[in-house]
Amino acid sequence: MVPNSYAHLVIERRKKDIWWFLVLAYGGAWLCMMPLWLSGFRRESTAVADGFGVQASIWAMMLMPALAAVAVLLRGGNRPRELPGLLGMTAAGGARGLLGWCSFAFAATVLAVFASAALSAFAGTFEFDFAGFPGRADFAGWAIGLVVTIPLFLGEELGWQGYLLPRLLPFGTRPALLVMGLVWGAWHLPTVLLGGQFPGHSAWLAVPAMLVAGCLIGVFIGWIRLRTGSVWPTVTAHAVISNLAPSLLGALGKPGQVVDPLHTGPIGWTGWVVFGVIAAVLSVRGVAPARHA
Repeated sequence: MVPNSYAHLVIERRKKDIWWFLVLAYGGAWLCMMPLWLSGFRRESTAVADGFGVQASIWAMMLMPALAAVAVLLRGGNRPRELPGLLGMTAAGGARGLLGWCSFAFAATVLAVFASAALSAFAGTFEFDFAGFPGRADFAGWAIGLVVTIPLFLGEELGWQGYLLPRLLPFGTRPALLVMGLVWGAWHLPTVLLGGQFPGHSAWLAVPAMLVAGCLIGVFIGWIRLRTGSVWPTVTAHAVISNLAPSLLGALGKPGQVVDPLHTGPIGWTGWVVFGVIAAVLSVRGVAPARHA
């Protein structure tokens, strides 16, 4: 009975820690976005650039999952020097292997974004203009933007993929990936309800859309985490989806075209198709054995 009792205590402790993490990550997100809620802000179009105050609130929100994970781990008696290993910041395959996986994550995600745009073009909601692409492409600016925002996406991924996903794995790999994606999508509600991800659309449409996108993209990003044992490739994929994709679509599209994220891009319905196919393939082939810190 003692071993069973101990196992029960371990499971209960894991569940308690997960709940604490979610309370802190979600609570922190709402707290960071509260100034925008109180100001009456609402995003109506992707054609309007966000001001510094809006960006600052979003940046602070993106750090909350990492802070929540660190708080729960330290509360559990872990030492600060143990945190990088516990959160998947180390590279089991060395620097060369890590660079290879980050490159794969970058290329695969860019291809997924392009595929979603191609579907949108086929559906008539997006128009390519390849002739003008070289002149509109700001490769240096995109690279700088990705590098500068890496700490912000790391803030999210340390919490979701570094902390939460490995702790959901005892409930099964596929359920863990789906729950992880659902939790990640729901965490965006403070911005979704302000028109952040789907400007110009009602909450009744935007909220389910974000949950679907979170689940499907979450399977892809989660697979990368499990396959590599590191959060750095997932940070790369996340940065492409949230930071590079809008700029890339703007450069690929017809000048003056306003891109509607619900109909074009990785989090819209064409993105659901692309990442849904990826999720189906991964499900059939089986997810690689989890290698996590």
